[in-house]
Amino acid sequence: YMTSLPSRKPQALLDVDTAVRLQRQPQYVWSTNPPPPPKPPPPSPPPAVPARPPTYSTQPDKTPVSELQNVARRKVQLAGLDPTIALSLATGVERWKLGSRRAMIAITFGDRKMIPHMLNWVYHMRQANIPHIVGALDEAMLEHLESHNVPNYAFFQKDLDGSNAHASASWKKFAIGRLGQVRALLRLGYDVLMTDIDVAWLSNPRPYLYCNGESLPSGAD
Repeated sequence: YMTSLPSRKPQALLDVDTAVRLQRQPQYVWSTNPPPPPKPPPPSPPPAVPARPPTYSTQPDKTPVSELQNVARRKVQLAGLDPTIALSLATGVERWKLGSRRAMIAITFGDRKMIPHMLNWVYHMRQANIPHIVGALDEAMLEHLESHNVPNYAFFQKDLDGSNAHASASWKKFAIGRLGQVRALLRLGYDVLMTDIDVAWLSNPRPYLYCNGESLPSGAD
């Protein structure tokens, strides 16, 4: 037959039971060495820099006109243009030292009645970093442009009566003449922004016009 005998726990189990009953805490061994410093967080990547249009000096170059004319004369000859028409225009543009082809140049025209508009136009062009040139329609405008160090050239037109009516013969002659100036600039290898002198450009429109994805305001009257 089978009989039950009094059970005895092993010594190891008794020690565990005693520790649980007495709520003894485990003993920790502390190191005398200080803990290592925490690792610094990884550096954040630099912010992406959006593409910007080429920058130019807000003031045209002051190279002597004779040197600019020599450079302009070679460009006019290579473009097959009449020097009597295009040399003064090309010389004025050379003051910007644009260098590479496909540089954008803004052009406008005005006479003595438009001098206040011209000063406002030039101010905003410089603020927006847009290379520019003004075709002077009379001596008064030409002298004023020179006194303010504005790239310019003489574009004197005869038989203009100052009429703003687009149906008038005077306006049509002026419109044909200024389109000829734009054509000359294109032949010289520049991209052209022809704008009225009573327009204030608040930022450089080149990114918008070149369709590179940036949306910039074009301007305001």
